[in-house]
Amino acid sequence: MVTPENFMEQANYLMELASSEGDSQSEMHLRTAVSRAYYSAFHAAKRIANTCPAPENHIAGSHMYIIRQLIDCPPASHTRQTVKSIKKIGLMLNQAKDHRTHADYDLTDIFPGHTATSQLQITNKIIRFCDRVTQDIYGDS
Repeated sequence: MVTPENFMEQANYLMELASSEGDSQSEMHLRTAVSRAYYSAFHAAKRIANTCPAPENHIAGSHMYIIRQLIDCPPASHTRQTVKSIKKIGLMLNQAKDHRTHADYDLTDIFPGHTATSQLQITNKIIRFCDRVTQDIYGDS
């Protein structure tokens, strides 16, 4: 079974490949690393989103459905601090989705290494938040 951690492992591996001397596929590795890192964060956040009510009047795709579920999580769902963290995860995931979309679709734009590094740092932060919130909600890791 594939886990969110597997996606991040793949992202880190691709970053290593991109930093290798003479890597002719460097930009492709960077773009794919950002995409894999996003999916790692998305799947980690999805488990948390499932503890929140479905968003009202949702018309966007499945990723925005999960993001809206996180951002719109009502105060009665969890403790105040947990809800605040869930909303923050949703906002950060939305930003990471925008960067993943840029990496996957804006192919005429140059995609430098520092952009990919920054995005992996953001997705790692999302995953750390998800780990803490998951612990708060489920009492497991």
